[in-house]
Amino acid sequence: MSAPLRVLHVRNSDRLGGPERLLLDQAALAGDGVTPVLASFGPPDAPHAFLDAARADGIEAHLIEQRGSYDRKLRRRVAAVVDQVDPHLVVSHDYKANFLSVRAVRDRRRASVVHGYTAENRKIGFFEAVDRKLLRRMDAVVVVSETLRAQLAGAGVAAERL
Repeated sequence: MSAPLRVLHVRNSDRLGGPERLLLDQAALAGDGVTPVLASFGPPDAPHAFLDAARADGIEAHLIEQRGSYDRKLRRRVAAVVDQVDPHLVVSHDYKANFLSVRAVRDRRRASVVHGYTAENRKIGFFEAVDRKLLRRMDAVVVVSETLRAQLAGAGVAAERL
């Protein structure tokens, strides 16, 4: 029997909202052939409801230490978590996780998957537009709807990667 597929999920959230609960539920329901690992950004020594809930559920969880909004070492810390976890697949769940994970994954020959947009305000809309350009470099992009597929294809993501 082969080793379980290790899947690292990266999310930029320290709260426990709907998307975070969905990730926790998916991790709890993963079969024997999958080992889910969660990671998220946050300051050291601060409460982190998402990772705390994961650990309480017995799910491996990693804090990617972030010291301020413009922490220049953050990308290296993402790479360090990827190296430590040694996943087969990295799934990033928002534009910040996408942006920081893509380099760490590509430098280490890992498969990567990205999904999701909210465009909840101008700032987020800008970052998501940058993200759509970045997705052109990803190995694969999982889309949750035909609308998203068309949007990303229109942004230049190769159809065979969607």
